[in-house]
Amino acid sequence: MNRRTAIVCLFALTVAGCDAAPDTEQPAIQPHNRKEILAILFDTSGSFYSLMFGNDARAYRFCAASADRFFRDKLGDESSIVLAQLSANDRPLLWEGSPVELRQKFPDPEAMRRFVQGLSDPNGSRLYGGLADTLAYINDLPGVSTGETRVCVLVVSDMEDNAPTQEEDRKKLVETIRRFGKAKSCMGFYYVSSQELSRCRQIVQEAGTMAIVESGIVETPKLPAFDQ
Repeated sequence: MNRRTAIVCLFALTVAGCDAAPDTEQPAIQPHNRKEILAILFDTSGSFYSLMFGNDARAYRFCAASADRFFRDKLGDESSIVLAQLSANDRPLLWEGSPVELRQKFPDPEAMRRFVQGLSDPNGSRLYGGLADTLAYINDLPGVSTGETRVCVLVVSDMEDNAPTQEEDRKKLVETIRRFGKAKSCMGFYYVSSQELSRCRQIVQEAGTMAIVESGIVETPKLPAFDQ
């Protein structure tokens, strides 16, 4: 399997979907020492759920096009993919491994659909906390803090957080992004709701790091770059 095919397969599996019952399997996180890490955080909370699991799956299509275009020449055997979900669930991490391992883990659309839905809780939006937890995990992966491993994080979310711990989680997120920004990393927020756009930009500004923040899935989005 070539690099481009591996990335496209990731999202082709999810876009097709099915009506199978949710999977109760626990997250399988297998840390790797890779040269590049692509982390994708899917907002599966109620306000964004239809864009993730709806008939047109616009959010998935955006992720597929963006990741394919940006990483077609970077993702290979020495690369790693981290999948995470943002919802009411306090366990955001879903899976981590190489593109080849991803296809072995999810051989068909039903497998990915059950996996993601089974580990998400659309009855709430613990977005700040979930994102902070995911970034903290990535920060501690081998090679990230030293700059030996490059990281790109794509957050596809409206960023509408309604968790009771929202204020505390926001402070934690700012500090985690600040630490993340010191590594060889880049980050982009996409489909941020118009109501949350200024708040999301304020979080990035307070963290003192560079990140792209866009409202709406545009046809040709500006993607983060490792060398920016």
